[in-house]
Amino acid sequence: MIGLLSLGAKVNFYLPNRVKDGTYRWNGKTVIQHKQGTLVPIHGLVYNEPWVYSTPVVTDTGVSVTTSIALTKQSALFEAYPFPCTLQVTYTLQSNGVTVTYSVINDGEQELPFGFAL
Repeated sequence: MIGLLSLGAKVNFYLPNRVKDGTYRWNGKTVIQHKQGTLVPIHGLVYNEPWVYSTPVVTDTGVSVTTSIALTKQSALFEAYPFPCTLQVTYTLQSNGVTVTYSVINDGEQELPFGFAL
């Protein structure tokens, strides 16, 4: 990875929708969706965070770049989403359009809930 994307990607992860009262239950535990002490009941947590990006790949048919954000125990987002993981999003531009692919890598030992939206 070569740098930080300071504006983040316009990605809604881990929950791309509203969360009633900013609280949810998972595997018998209640999680309050706080981000740096502020309740965040809407549209995920990562859309305005810094992302790491890789060197763009240029081919004869287009160009692509992969961005990623890691949610670790040290992350400010971990209080709201206590599941260590890495989200990767790849944007590929070709003459016929743009393709967006994503993957969620579970860096922990328990199941993790997630949703994804652009």
